[in-house]
Amino acid sequence: MVGVFMALGAGYAQAREDARNENAASGFSQGFVMGILGWGWKQAVDRFGRHLLKINAADEAMDVIRVNAYNRGMRAGFMAGAGLNADMKKAYLAQLHQYTGPRTSKGWSRLDQISYVIDLATAARLHLLKPE
Repeated sequence: MVGVFMALGAGYAQAREDARNENAASGFSQGFVMGILGWGWKQAVDRFGRHLLKINAADEAMDVIRVNAYNRGMRAGFMAGAGLNADMKKAYLAQLHQYTGPRTSKGWSRLDQISYVIDLATAARLHLLKPE
């Protein structure tokens, strides 16, 4: 019996670690994009900051792990992107636009802004922000 419970626990531990890594990477890439776009932190949090949602009844700790990992990743990515000089930001955006195509953001709705960041962040994860 002990072996069965330990095996089940190992599966939960691995799932939690995978969720932590995926959400941190997602948050980092989206935060990074918002940073290079010149967004303010308040705007970033308003559009992308996560709050606790109870979606996993089998492992409620997973919900907390996902939210915390995403928000920490978003903050780290935002700081990394915002900390770049203007020329580096422009260079990153030019690279990302090779994969997504250029767009203007003048007069966009909140949902347009969110979609734009997600598109750029996806390109960043696929082509620029490789894990070590």
